[in-house]
Amino acid sequence: MLRGLLVLLFVSIGAYADHAPYDRSPAFENGTLGPWPTEAYRSAPVIGPALNQLQYDPRCRDGRSTLLAPRGSSVRSPGPMILDQDGHLAWTRNYGLTGKNTYNVNVYPFRDQAYLTFWVGDDRSGKGEYYMLNSSYLEEYRVLGANNLTADRNEFQITPDGTAILTVVDIHELPDVGWIRDGTFQEVEVATGSPRFQWRASDHVEPVGPRNDQTSQESPLDPYHISSVDKDTKGNYLVSLLSANSLVYVDGRTGKIIWTLGGGQDVNDFEDLSEGAATSFFAQSHAHFVDTSTGSSIALFDNHVDGSASSSSRALYLDIDQEKMTVRLRKEYHPSKPGPVTLLGGSVQLLEEYGRVLVSYGAGAGPASWTEHDVSTGEVLCDVHFAPAFTSTGADASIDAPSIALDRVVRQHWTGYPPTRPDLALSGPEATVSWNGATEVTTWVVQGWNANNETTARAVNGATLDAGDKELGFVTAEQLYRFRYLRVLGINATGHTLGSTKLVRWDPLSPETTLTPGGDLTYAELAEKGGRDEIPTDPSSSSSMKALERFAFFALGFLTACISVIFIWLLLTRRFVPLLAFAISFFIERIYNRACGGWAVIDGYNGDEDLTDEESPADDATQFELLGNPRLASLGSFRPGEFGRDYYDNDDDSDSDDDIV
Repeated sequence: MLRGLLVLLFVSIGAYADHAPYDRSPAFENGTLGPWPTEAYRSAPVIGPALNQLQYDPRCRDGRSTLLAPRGSSVRSPGPMILDQDGHLAWTRNYGLTGKNTYNVNVYPFRDQAYLTFWVGDDRSGKGEYYMLNSSYLEEYRVLGANNLTADRNEFQITPDGTAILTVVDIHELPDVGWIRDGTFQEVEVATGSPRFQWRASDHVEPVGPRNDQTSQESPLDPYHISSVDKDTKGNYLVSLLSANSLVYVDGRTGKIIWTLGGGQDVNDFEDLSEGAATSFFAQSHAHFVDTSTGSSIALFDNHVDGSASSSSRALYLDIDQEKMTVRLRKEYHPSKPGPVTLLGGSVQLLEEYGRVLVSYGAGAGPASWTEHDVSTGEVLCDVHFAPAFTSTGADASIDAPSIALDRVVRQHWTGYPPTRPDLALSGPEATVSWNGATEVTTWVVQGWNANNETTARAVNGATLDAGDKELGFVTAEQLYRFRYLRVLGINATGHTLGSTKLVRWDPLSPETTLTPGGDLTYAELAEKGGRDEIPTDPSSSSSMKALERFAFFALGFLTACISVIFIWLLLTRRFVPLLAFAISFFIERIYNRACGGWAVIDGYNGDEDLTDEESPADDATQFELLGNPRLASLGSFRPGEFGRDYYDNDDDSDSDDDIV
């Protein structure tokens, strides 16, 4: 994983961004750290959240990423975010530059690939579109809605059939009611956008709420408000009607309502075996089947906005029997401290294979937060605050109340391979490196050269320092001073090189900071600008590239022929003997000089294989380490006396710096 956009310090070794997650910080909670405490990164212009862990249990650390999309006036960089299991930013992208917000971040499989999905659009109108990004964070699809209706933010999921279920904005005039925002969802083909199914609440459910003669197309009523949709293996849909405080089970062929859960005695079809506790939910969100094959249990987030003073938002785990038409409350999950109700959003995710339940609390008067619970007992295991809990009437009324909201928070497995190089910043003897979106980096490896050509230097002067332990920083810094050029490799857990920064000239005595961005996306960036059909052809297949290849083959053939002619001439004239003797003496001299003090790669590491016991360095090797995976500790081992001339004594300025950042 990308350990919090890591920092490498050549003198004082450490691994951090600006802040680790805070541990029950009062300063965080009362707003002393600001309305939205964040992490900033010296090598990249991104902003990540700084979390406050009010309660922590190791069971919450399961290798999954946390997906969320903060919004609000206090959020300086709105957009989808991925946090690693330690709470550090792994990836983000700002989609809020044009006043748009992001909702509903999740991961779904489609055509044997995992896709990162989220909605981007206008909060006021609710109109937007769903993005689907591949593992390289390139946009492959956009799902817009069918039948001239626009996708709204409330629901999106990809089914095993390769279709997408989404809610849409459907504003029309209803006789005797006025203009309404209908509760409408669709199932469409992802690749083509063709509709497979569409359902309108107004065709099957009486509108909830008072009639209003003053409605208009710009200010419609919202008598249904679909807050979630789920599809089971029978092909039917579980639809949450927030305004009606009910769940309806819709036939996937006819659109007729099979049954209704909740919504009051007049419409509820189930016998509540928990004395009303299983059906008394209000303004609910994120209702879904725990197992879509059986339909025997439902999880939902109960915003519980009923106007009573005792209201408290919660998550519900319900057992239902669709034959006997009974429902029972298996468990409810509350925040660690009772607080204000959630007014909008919220989510619940059962991670039963880990015995946990994740609950997020949406947007409301309380702090943006989520909790994880033991699925059986309801015990709070982890309690994480994304923003302060203070209000403008709190201890320090001079600090404005935070305006930060979360919609849904989910935990998913995600592997990201960004199509860019890592970013690097050098400042004197200190370097920071980050790679937005690279989830698999476990180790950062530093490489040093005295030549300015990266390809040539790797073979002649290359050497690797493993970013392993934290205790040899001073020795490492002493050796790094000998080099004029540096770069950093990102290595995964099995020793494979995932990418490298550009080769950068550095001066450990310079107080100036040198920023080296990882580079533009080039071909990938072009692909990102459009949908799947707009992804350009790989440049390697262009006509100009083919012409260049033909020229290269011709030149290589011509050069080979010339060398062959010269060799035959030398052989016939017997002039090759003195040349061969000269070449042998030259290489013997080079080997002797290198043994006396030049760089040499000992184990021939190239980043594409795991090390075995046979590849380990000799006992007299000296090991230099900075940060990262202990299993890679032998990658950068060198024998004493193999270092080149001192950095400060190297007066060879004949190398051009044209290729160096």
